[in-house]
Amino acid sequence: MSRRDQHEDAGLDALLAGAWQAGADAVATALGQMGAVWSPDFGAYASGQLDASAVRCVLCGHAPCDCPPFGTAAYLALVDRLHGRAGERGAR
Repeated sequence: MSRRDQHEDAGLDALLAGAWQAGADAVATALGQMGAVWSPDFGAYASGQLDASAVRCVLCGHAPCDCPPFGTAAYLALVDRLHGRAGERGAR
């Protein structure tokens, strides 16, 4: 590969990296506006530094997840607490 080809490839790589980052930032902004909350371990998992079995659940804080069954009053209470809405739903 010639130096010119290498330079053009580097420029394309930088352009694609910038576009990818802009897209990732837009997604992160949209998810944040919807109230999405990520595990503190997600970045390490996504970068391959951490096995999925070691990712702490954002609701219960355990790895692996130890949440009550989905949709139960106890589960929904964890969701409400996470979003600062403790006690809004009441018992279901």
